[in-house]
Formats: sequence, structure tokens, C-alpha cells
Amino acid sequence: MKTKVKDERIETAKLSVYKEATYVLLAVVAVSLFEKAIVFHQGADSYIRELVFLAAIVLYIFIRNLWLGNLVGIAETVNKKVVVLSTAITSVAGTLLFAINHYATYTEKYTGLSDGFFWGTVMVVFVQMLVVFGVGFYLIGRQEAKSLSEESSKKTASCFACAKNTRTARSTISGARLAAAWILESQSRTV
Repeated sequence: MKTKVKDERIETAKLSVYKEATYVLLAVVAVSLFEKAIVFHQGADSYIRELVFLAAIVLYIFIRNLWLGNLVGIAETVNKKVVVLSTAITSVAGTLLFAINHYATYTEKYTGLSDGFFWGTVMVVFVQMLVVFGVGFYLIGRQEAKSLSEESSKKTASCFACAKNTRTARSTISGARLAAAWILESQSRTV
């Protein structure tokens, strides 16, 4: 079976093009959003798609950079998948509880579930929970990794002490053998 070799320069160029296309798309969506909101004075219902798309792109860029370690140096011993999965599940659950409670409390202020202000509020709460739980789970994971590292270093130190004692004993035995061989050799010369 043949494996196709990929040139890193070509892959980097492709990624650069994708990045530029994403930034252009982000700029077009931002211009469309501000044009509808400020120039044409349209309601939130008309530009909710742009707002959600803009938030999704920014959120994706943030999470991807966090995952790659570009924003926060996640220790290698912290399981990134567990942190991201825990953050996502907890944020969605917390936002769902907030949305149900919020809609039940302020039903008369909204025109229905399709109200843009309701979904804007839910999105803001989701991003807040994502940041808070993400930082929280990261710190918990880092603390756990630190405690595991300390336990590992204690075990390693005790193993090094055992190995040092073993090496000392071996070198003492080797030294005794050399001394005995030297004594026997010197005695055989004199005889």
C-alpha cells in the first residue's frame, strides 16, 4: 500500500488560505451585521443569523486556539479532551436550565421562542458559562496533574535512592573483587 507524502509547505499554504478566507468571511458578516443594525435600523430578528454566525466563528477560533495551546499553556499531563468535554456538557446544561427559567419568568416580554433578544441572552449566558467552566475545569485538571506529578517525583526519588544504594553496593562488591584479584595476582608473582 502506497502512502502519499505531503509537503509541509503546501499544507501550511493551504491552512493560510483557509485562515484568510475565514477572516474575510468574518469581516463580511460583521459589516452585514452593523449595516443592518446601524444603517438600516432593522430589528434584531433580521440580523440574528449574522450575530449567531459571528459568535460561532469567534467561539470556534477561541476554542481551537485553546485546544492547540496557543492561548493558555495547558500542561501536557492535563487531559485536554476531558477538560473540553466537561466544559461543553456543563455549559450546555447550565445554559439550558437558565434558558428555561428565564423564559418562564419573562414570557410576557418576549414574542415567542423565536425572539432574537431571548436567544441573544441565552448566547451571552452560554459564552459566560463556557469561559467560567472552562477556566474552572482547567484549574482543577492542572491541580490534579500537579498532585500526580508530586507523587510521581516522590516515587522516582525513592527509586533513585534505591538505585544509588544498589550502585554503591555493586561498586563496593566490584571493588572488593578487584582488591582480591590484585592480592591474588601479587601473591602469585612473589611465589
